[in-house]
Amino acid sequence: MAEEHAHESLARALGMIPSGIFIVTTAHEGVRSAYVGSWIQQAAFDPPAITIAMNKHRPLLTLLAPGRGLAVNILGRRQAALYARFERGFSLDEDPFAAEAVTTSVTGAPLLQEAFAYLDCRVRTMVDAGDHMVILAEVLAGAVQQPGEPMTYTRRSGFTY
Repeated sequence: MAEEHAHESLARALGMIPSGIFIVTTAHEGVRSAYVGSWIQQAAFDPPAITIAMNKHRPLLTLLAPGRGLAVNILGRRQAALYARFERGFSLDEDPFAAEAVTTSVTGAPLLQEAFAYLDCRVRTMVDAGDHMVILAEVLAGAVQQPGEPMTYTRRSGFTY
């Protein structure tokens, strides 16, 4: 019983780590992909870098490797509709941007014109962290595209999304 209580307590505590809501995008050899992510944090000031913890089952992960580009499209508080369009996920056979206004970043990753802000990044390394891969990416460019604040949330449990 005490062990179960400790596990539940740990789950609640981990779930209280606040997260943003992001649409991570990439393109490689004509295939474009995207997924909704939340485990993204700044990792360094100079050079600017971020970490992304990505579930190993995400199709987008197969397009990433050191040296390749990706973009983090940061969602704003009032962008639930944009979130909803990407929430279900996409196979590599689908173009998630078919009905979206996008531009292409310097690294080749799709940038959502509707996003609150974006970061254009290049993958530096990828580390196996169990059921997720941790991607360390250098941030090459970024901009806030509209006024407001980023969308954030906490989870009920640190052991599930």
